Parts: sequence; structure tokens; C-alpha cells
Amino acid sequence: MVDAASYLTIRNLHKTYPGSAVPAVADASLTLERGRMLTLLGPSGCGKTTLLRMLAGLTLPESGLVLVGGRSMIGVPLHKRNMGMVFQSYALFPHLNVTRNIAFGLEVRGLNETARRKRVGDMIDLMHLGGLEHRRVADLSGGQRQRVALARALAIEPDILLLDEPLANLDVKLRGIMRDEIRSLQRRLGITSVFVTHDQEEALSIADVVAVMSGGHIRQIGTPVEIYDRPASRFVASFVGRGNFLSARFVHAGSADVDGLGRMPIPEDIMPWDGAGTLFVRPHHIHLGAPQAGAYTCTGRVEDIVYTGDRYLITAQAGQHHLCVEQPAPLPAGISIGQDVPLSWLPRDVRFVAEDRT
Repeated sequence: MVDAASYLTIRNLHKTYPGSAVPAVADASLTLERGRMLTLLGPSGCGKTTLLRMLAGLTLPESGLVLVGGRSMIGVPLHKRNMGMVFQSYALFPHLNVTRNIAFGLEVRGLNETARRKRVGDMIDLMHLGGLEHRRVADLSGGQRQRVALARALAIEPDILLLDEPLANLDVKLRGIMRDEIRSLQRRLGITSVFVTHDQEEALSIADVVAVMSGGHIRQIGTPVEIYDRPASRFVASFVGRGNFLSARFVHAGSADVDGLGRMPIPEDIMPWDGAGTLFVRPHHIHLGAPQAGAYTCTGRVEDIVYTGDRYLITAQAGQHHLCVEQPAPLPAGISIGQDVPLSWLPRDVRFVAEDRT
């Protein structure tokens, strides 16, 4: 019997491309429960697409295992892995119409014509492509091509759906629409999925589980809330959302000395550290104005104010630190560049972040 909590298992996958002195993926390991959505999140060149390609069988690992439902995929050819893949470029056939593109994988698998016609019809209904069956994909919009690519990947009824930056070529508004559609579809079908992206908002909003990567390593795996609220390292804290980093020395449980800001209360469960360490506060946890009870308070001089529609991003200098503060719109009356303002945050919103490993 296969453990649902480890339906997809990656163990110590490693890949170094010829001519490179450093691995593209270094000893990557993770497990994913059946029916869940995992996002691989990280900057360009961090190894997330290489990891996805090793799952698909498009790139051979030097070492390590990929298990699906307890079955090893190492040595199993691409067409026998039963994985559907959606590429950033969609990889559709421009000279074929929508129906033929969706049917392609079914033809490769030898499905008879009657079964193919029914499956294609189901996918056209599922992806709202009615009326476009005979249109060439070259004549479709970006959103329509995205739906065709998804329909083709889902038509084979894959065990795992792999998506490599599938929204990168869409405009901002359409990205949001398609992101929501993919998430809704994945939940409705209950299909195990791996989604590659460099967009933090996309990763947090679409995933059940996020794996943050840099330099070929998986730096942290957790739920979106865990990744955002409790980053394991400075890289994760800075890559996923905005943050304020404060150099500090441990005093005793619940207290630290912060360079330029003095004694600051911190959560009692933060373990002692030696020498200089780094504390971290999210901008939305910094309160501008009269402090809350029990909060740490300092004075900051406003250096910059940026309006983003639903909020303001304020930069204020406090001691040697240039703090980023998120303030919901509208901005309190009288706040202007050059003004001194009270800033405060609660001890519970302070995190300790480890320095990054190589």
C-alpha cells in the first residue's frame, strides 16, 4: 500500500551539466502528498526547471531517485511516466488545430478514435474551448493557447501534472485569471501537480506546499504561511516578500541588542545565538503612529513614500537602518517626506533568520 503522504518522492537528485563547475541541482529531496500542488520557487538559474525536467524524464539525473506511488521512475522513458507537462512556450503544434493538438498524446498512446473523440470533447468542455475546435493554435490568443496546452496535458489523465512557468508569457491581468483557473482546476480534479515559477505571489497563492530554491539547493519546504511567516534563512526571507533585517546580539530569553536601535524585546522561544545575528520584521508588521501596548518603539525619519494602489510603501531611517513600512491606504494625514514618525512592532512579529549556507 502506498503512503498518500509520499505519493511523489524525490531523494537526493543531483545534476551537474557538462562544462559546469557547480551542480544545477544538488541532492534535492522532498515528498508530496497525492492531490496536492507543489511550487518550485526561486530566481532564474536556481535549478527549479532542471529539477522539473528530471521529474518528467527530459533530463537524466546523475544520482538520486524519483518515486511515484512507490514506483521508481529512474530509467522509465518519458512516454511511460504518465506525466502531463505544460511548457512556458506551450510547445503546441502551430500547423494543427485545437482538436489535433489536444488529441496528440492520445494518438501516441494508441487510444482508439471513439475514445479519443470523447476525451477531446471532455477537455474542450473543461477548458471552455467550445467553438475553437477547428481553429489553428497560431490564430489563438495567449490565454486560449494556455488552455489548449493544459487540455493536452490533462487529456492523457496523468498521474502528475508538471507546469514550467506556464504563465510567464501572459500579461499581468491574464496571469491572475489563469492562475486562479489552474488552481481551481487542480483542486477540482485532485491531480498531483508541480508548478515552477520565479514569482513569489504566484507561488504563495497557488500552492499547498512551496519549495524555495537557490544555487541548486532546496533551501526550505513548507506551506505558503510557513515560508512567509517563518523563513528558515536570510535568502528565503528576502526572496519571498519584503523584509527588514536588523543586526543584533542575544542578551537573554526575550531580549536582544540591535545595532543602532538599542534593547529590543523578541519572542522567548528564539534560541540563543553567538555573536552578531540577524532579526527580521515584515514591513506590514511595523505600525506607523501611536504604538500598540507592549510594542517596541523607535522614531524614523520618512525618506520616501510610494503609492501602489491599495497601500503605501514608506522608507524611514531609524538609526542606521532604512526600514520599509507597509501602510494601508489612505495615508494618515500629515505624513510627508522629511517628517519624524513613531514606528513600532510587537515582539511576536520578530523572527531570527540564519545566514545562508553555500
